[in-house]
Amino acid sequence: MDALISRLLVARKTGHAPPDLIDAVLEHLPRALPSADCRAARDRLLREAAALIPGTPWRRAETLAALIQRFHNPVDDLRRLLWLAERTGVPLPRSTRQVFRILTDT
Repeated sequence: MDALISRLLVARKTGHAPPDLIDAVLEHLPRALPSADCRAARDRLLREAAALIPGTPWRRAETLAALIQRFHNPVDDLRRLLWLAERTGVPLPRSTRQVFRILTDT
């Protein structure tokens, strides 16, 4: 944690925050949040990910559910959002119907 704080201080001084630093901070934030806030963060990230997918809400839910089953690394923006959603500590939805509920619950 001390290394992360040091990097944050350098980023503040230089005005440059590398993406991996931002990801590290985001990964640590949910640990201090109540579970309802973690769930809200996960759902927001899933909606952001869905916005990157063309098609109807159901089609986006199908695509996200499939990606959740098999993604391992944040190799693009979509998978990075899934990775961050997974880091909230709230289990990711496993079915298309569960994803669809999250996407349409606004």
